[in-house]
Amino acid sequence: IDITPFYAESGGQAGDKGMIIGANGEAEVFDTQRSVLGKTVVHRARIKQGVLKKGDAVQTQIDISHRLSIARNHTATHLLQAALQQVLGRHVQQAGSFVHSDYLRFDFSHPSPLTNEECQKVEELVNSKIMENLSVETFETELSKAEKMGAMALFGEKYGQMVRVV
Repeated sequence: IDITPFYAESGGQAGDKGMIIGANGEAEVFDTQRSVLGKTVVHRARIKQGVLKKGDAVQTQIDISHRLSIARNHTATHLLQAALQQVLGRHVQQAGSFVHSDYLRFDFSHPSPLTNEECQKVEELVNSKIMENLSVETFETELSKAEKMGAMALFGEKYGQMVRVV
């Protein structure tokens, strides 16, 4: 596909799923990755019916339920980071993550295992924030302005002059 709306797995976030539909067939996309050089989006798919050939005109359909579940879990990683810092201290930093539609994994730095009480407090803080049902807004601004607003830069990511703030 020369242009795709599918998000390829990147930065610890799962790729999109969905359908590719042509006049003579359709395929179910079960995974979306970047090529080794990162320039091409690879749609891993199973033919569900008929045939799809190079040059066919196709329509794409993102599994929006899957994408929105990933987005919710992505937001949860930010809530988790904030709650961990509130409970354990500002030294806590994200060290990695994997965000899927069904679950998330969040790796972080801290010198000791969490106690049951700390886990409970983190869970209460995250769930309390979720229950507020706040809207999530995004915008782009200069890095220096984002830093002045208190935006948190994440584990060693490289940022350009303009940044996306959530």
